[in-house]
Formats: sequence, structure tokens, C-alpha cells
Amino acid sequence: MAEAAAVPAAAKGHGRAARMKRRVQAVYEQVMFERRVLLGCTAAVGLCVFLWIVAVSTDHWFTLTAPTEAGVFINETKRFFLTSHSGLWRICRTSYGNASDVDNTMLSKCRYQEFFPSDQKIAIDHTIDHGSLNYSRTEVSFAIISLFLMVMGFFFSLYTFQNPRYMFKRLAGGIHFITGGSVLVVIEVLISSIDYERLHLPFVHPKGVLVSYGWSFALAWLVFLVLFVSGCAFMIFSRKRKGNKAPNDEMAMADEPTIIGR
Repeated sequence: MAEAAAVPAAAKGHGRAARMKRRVQAVYEQVMFERRVLLGCTAAVGLCVFLWIVAVSTDHWFTLTAPTEAGVFINETKRFFLTSHSGLWRICRTSYGNASDVDNTMLSKCRYQEFFPSDQKIAIDHTIDHGSLNYSRTEVSFAIISLFLMVMGFFFSLYTFQNPRYMFKRLAGGIHFITGGSVLVVIEVLISSIDYERLHLPFVHPKGVLVSYGWSFALAWLVFLVLFVSGCAFMIFSRKRKGNKAPNDEMAMADEPTIIGR
């Protein structure tokens, strides 16, 4: 009788051990999947730093094109506007003169934005006013802030692999969200600046021209989407894994409460 009772007890023990092993294996596989996803997001954020530098430093955010090949006549210069492409720092413009004019050649000219001109220059310059300057300053300021936040978020993301504590993942995710918000501010302010120039600066934005967005603008949207997805991933995978929910003792201890004493 004793031997007969010992056999079911041993079988139950082996069954519990097998279930425990399967549970630990399942938790381990889930953790490894999450780490791979977060590693991919971290690599994507690192790539976004490069893409953002390219987007901010190039002048293909948007393009203005004359509706016809004849161009749009600009009274201030007595020339015909054909096309222009602009960025946060520079604008390039193509125009040509009348056939009867001495200067009737096709001319492409680029100029850099001046962010703090004197009031006298603002009064005589047809390309700027106080409103457009405010837009330009906001775009550049948030573009630089976004770059610093992006770099900081990238290094915080790397740190989460060295220290898997949940709070560092949430911190990295929060930084990604803030950075994405800053990038979105740059995009929205740029769109608003185009509408402002259309209404108040006919020399920069001639009446009837066609507006299209360029590859620098597309890069900005790509950076925003990657940051948003990365922020969501770090937040979702930042849940605590204490006790038997952790694949090993090291990760279980990492998510235990920390008591800060003297």
C-alpha cells in the first residue's frame, strides 16, 4: 500500500516539475522576444538620429512650383518665378527675366535664413516679416531640442539592456514620446508657416503656385513614427516581472522595490 501511494506522489512531483519547467521556458521566450523588439526599436532610434540630422540640414522640406511653364511674374524683381525649394535653414529659388531685359537668363539662387535681422532690414526685405521670423525660430529651436532628446533617448534605451529594471524602460519610452512630440511641433509649425507666407508674403509664396512636400519632410514624418512606435514598445514591455514571473533571479531582483536608507 505504501509503495502504491508513493508512485502517484512521485508522478505528481514530476508533473509539477515539468509544468514549472514549461512555465519558465515560456517566460524566458517572452522576455527574449521583448528584448529583441526593444533592441530593434533602439537601433531604429539610433538610425533616426542620423535621419533627423539629414532632414534638418537639407532644404527639400517643401517645393513651390509655378502653375505653368511661363512662370509667375514678381513685381518686386521684374522676373518670372519658376520654382523654389526650402528647408529650415535655406531657400533656393529659380527665376528668369523678360526677353527684352538685359538680365533675361535663368537664375537659380540660394540664401540662408537670417533669424535675427535688424528692424531696418525687416522693413526693406520682401522675404521676411516678424511673423515669418517667429515661425523660423520656432522650427529651428525645436529641431535642435529634438536632436538632443533623440540622442538622450537612444542612450537611455541602450542602458535598459544593462539594467532591465522597469523604471528605466518607462523613462526611455517617455523620452521617445517627448522627442516625437518635438518633431511633430517642427512639422506642424512648418505647415503653418507655409499658410502664413501664402497670405502675407507674396514675394516668397507667389499667388497661384503649387505646393508639394519633399523628401526631407517625409524623413521628418518617418522619424516621428519610429519614435512613437518605440515609445509604445518601451512602455508596453516595461511591466514588472517579480518572483515566479521572472525567468531568472537577476531579473526578479531588478524589479523588486528599492529601499533607500541612510
